[in-house]
Amino acid sequence: MALGGGTFLTQNKILPGAYINFVSVAKASATLSDRGIATIPLDMDWGPENQVITVELADFLKNSQKIFGYAYTAEKLKPMREIFKHAKTVYFFRLNASGVKAANTFATAKYPGTRGNDLRTVITENEKSELESKLYDVEQGLVNGSFFIQVLKPELTPLLGRRSMKRNHFDVMYFPKAPGNNAEMFTVAEKLMECLTQISLPNGDLLHGTGMNYEVVDDVLHFMVNFNLPLIRPYEEPYMETLDTDVGTVGGGK
Repeated sequence: MALGGGTFLTQNKILPGAYINFVSVAKASATLSDRGIATIPLDMDWGPENQVITVELADFLKNSQKIFGYAYTAEKLKPMREIFKHAKTVYFFRLNASGVKAANTFATAKYPGTRGNDLRTVITENEKSELESKLYDVEQGLVNGSFFIQVLKPELTPLLGRRSMKRNHFDVMYFPKAPGNNAEMFTVAEKLMECLTQISLPNGDLLHGTGMNYEVVDDVLHFMVNFNLPLIRPYEEPYMETLDTDVGTVGGGK
């Protein structure tokens, strides 16, 4: 007599025989989640503090200047560009909190961080302004196609006599009309090197620019130049008074 066969879940057999039911061990399996989601904490020069920043790939491409303070092609954003090569959504968290917001007489930066030092406030009189009622336009942000000159630690070196040498170090920054346009920035740099070879002072004296060099950092041209100004301290008459003295002896000793 043939043994019973087939598969079954309950013992409901009638014919005599040996019925064996083999039950396999459950296989280990995992369900893959959606790909392209990452989380990373970073030190940032711009952005909100103490909160998670959700950034989509499309937002990063179009609004990186607004979100992170730099253009998409900036060197500062290179780690983020690497992340978005394989991610569609990234959750950022800013580590360097409790910073100081850059400020001037008229405005304060929205977020703390060193990038706020590059912001500018431009106030111009509105074309509809009247003598009795003045109107002004206020523009904030980085103005492309313009210059900003920063003085870097002037030095005063004493020389012989009343002479001294004042060394003035300047960083001439140029914000290109099209961010990331290296050709435009290099053209401006060559023009600056030609124009700043010598400059005229209000009294007609000429100063020669020295130590000229330039580099592009975060889509901004930095042109370095030094102007050394020889100085002569005015001669000052010594203030002296006459001192009358009466010298004699006391006691009349021999």
